[in-house]
Amino acid sequence: MKILHVVHAYWPAIGGSEFLMQQVSEYLANKAKEDVTVYTTFAYNTSLFTTPHAPSIPEDKTEETLNGVKIRRFPVRNRWGNVLYVLQYILYRLRVWGNGRVRMLFYGPISPQMKKAIKKSSADIIVAAPFPLNHTNYVFKNRRKTPVVLIGCIHITDKHGFTNPRIIKNIKRADGYIALTQHEKEYLIHQWGIDEKKICVTGVGIEIDTEPTPPGQQMLRKLLGIAESDPIIAFVGQHGLHKGIEALLLAMPLVWHRFPKARLIIAGGMSPFTDAIKELSAFIDDQTNIDTNKNKKKGEKRIFFMDNIDEQLKSEILSECDIFTTPSGFESFGITILEAWKRKKPVIACRIPSTMNLIEEYETGLLVDYKNSRELAEAVVELIADPELRKIMGKKGYQKLIKNYSREVVGKQYYEFYQEVMNGAR
Repeated sequence: MKILHVVHAYWPAIGGSEFLMQQVSEYLANKAKEDVTVYTTFAYNTSLFTTPHAPSIPEDKTEETLNGVKIRRFPVRNRWGNVLYVLQYILYRLRVWGNGRVRMLFYGPISPQMKKAIKKSSADIIVAAPFPLNHTNYVFKNRRKTPVVLIGCIHITDKHGFTNPRIIKNIKRADGYIALTQHEKEYLIHQWGIDEKKICVTGVGIEIDTEPTPPGQQMLRKLLGIAESDPIIAFVGQHGLHKGIEALLLAMPLVWHRFPKARLIIAGGMSPFTDAIKELSAFIDDQTNIDTNKNKKKGEKRIFFMDNIDEQLKSEILSECDIFTTPSGFESFGITILEAWKRKKPVIACRIPSTMNLIEEYETGLLVDYKNSRELAEAVVELIADPELRKIMGKKGYQKLIKNYSREVVGKQYYEFYQEVMNGAR
């Protein structure tokens, strides 16, 4: 089977859909022994699609093979970003016909060369992810009318991005659709009128056979000057506005009131919002008008930023932390939850459909309302105060991961669904 995966960005780009497509691509190439090609762009993140001077992957990476997967990168046109921003905003606000198409053009990528290559592709199946990005329009231009599968990674609560007539049209004309949660499937059926028969529900799979760094060899606490007895709360993810980092920062003074030695690590990809987030962090960490500061030594840090981390450092952060927090308001699934469970860590997340699909409260983690710093602080305090509860939650999360979300389990589900679509069973 010749498989073409089309995604806006691919490793070394970091993000949820990027990770998903990498995991599936490598499983199909190495375990299923299929011919897998990825068409993508030079983007590290979506800022390249609207900003001409955004950092990009070097041009010598135009064509390469990585872990058995053939990768071909295409340039994008981004000089119309400002114009498209204004145009899509006006058309969306006025509900003018065609605003959905303009919104997708604004989100990008605009890549005529990718579109042309997809037209000529001889793949047996074409799979594209995620919405609301423009490349998902290109996959229907293939001259051989190759079967198309879409993976939306839909953030249901993001109305501007995802409540889009163009997206609905594309799903209806696709041959198959992969929903990451049962809630997403129900939404597509009942809100958008998508045919239930074409939808497969499967999550995201991660590699789980790698053992954590043995105790005694981890250097993170020593590097940051954190004592073994100091509880560590960790966040790993891009510095997006929707990720809830501000709420987590505002929760920390309440946590310090009970546990002055608690430390917070914020690790992940930088964004245009990074400077503002760090400015808020510095203010909170340095403030002197709270009772907890009487326990704080001069110059002592309680919040640590670790930017653009690699996989090894991410693994060590997750291994060393006592509590993993992901207070995001918009997620299609929640990959970092799986990565925390891999290290048997308890998770605190928000009450949004995707994470509520993953986490059973007081079984594998705790749930709080989005942007509710007080509730978030109370959840952190509860887990710091109860090591046994943390242990039980981490163990149950790990068991759920093994059963449902290993790369092998999920990769097999994707492979079987591709075969069903190609054979006309959907």
